[in-house]
Amino acid sequence: MKVCFSDQLILFTILVIITSCESWENDNEIMDKIWFEGKTIIDCSPDKVKSAFQDKGTHFEKVTTLMPGISSAELTEKSDDFIHIKTNEGLMKRNNFTITSTENSITIEFDELYTAGKSTGFRSHFIEKYQFQDNKVEYHLIISNVKSPGFLGFFYRNFGSSNIGKAFLNSTKKKFEN
Repeated sequence: MKVCFSDQLILFTILVIITSCESWENDNEIMDKIWFEGKTIIDCSPDKVKSAFQDKGTHFEKVTTLMPGISSAELTEKSDDFIHIKTNEGLMKRNNFTITSTENSITIEFDELYTAGKSTGFRSHFIEKYQFQDNKVEYHLIISNVKSPGFLGFFYRNFGSSNIGKAFLNSTKKKFEN
């Protein structure tokens, strides 16, 4: 049996994919690095941003509604420390909220578990920084500690950061500018 280079390449690619597929176990092995980082300027008053986080559930529901591919988003549960938003694609659970506010900025941090279907789930950590400058706001988004097991998770972790991150940046900007 003769094995050609393309067969070896296919086998190597499959091996890399299989060995890089994470499980939900071993949370100590979560990728402790920045998955996406981006900034944008939002043309709105600082007061609009400050008031949005008085009801973070409604704020995040509206941002989610503006995401590409999301045709419906409904806030199904909320408390001071968690929110659940059901979308046409799955269930977004955000918890462990920390909000730090100064005269010139607001920083909000939280963890997210997004489940799409029965077998696909994504965990991540978000840091959203809003720096106030006159009637403009600099929005800085960091998504880190991304964990997504399985075959689809491999592609999400390795190829989805730019699209997902930019979608969050643009949806947040659109929400505040409208």
